[in-house]
Amino acid sequence: GDFFGEMSLMTGEPRSATVTAVEESRLLEVAKPVFAGLLQDRPSLVEELGRTLCERVGGRLRAAAGAPAQTPETPALLGRIRSFFDM
Repeated sequence: GDFFGEMSLMTGEPRSATVTAVEESRLLEVAKPVFAGLLQDRPSLVEELGRTLCERVGGRLRAAAGAPAQTPETPALLGRIRSFFDM
């Protein structure tokens, strides 16, 4: 029960990782129009997901650097998400 590709889905940026399943998996692809409808119905979801994305990216950067790394700023990421979805 995990997910991947969230930055690409929410900002339109090219994906930055490759995922390989280690066991049989069921995958669900969420298209931009479907996700945009969800965000229109629940605008607060942008902020909730934006915070989660910043935490995830910050954790990945720290792990890769082996030391503290600067976490993306939540307001900047929220702006990119809103812009991508014309909100």
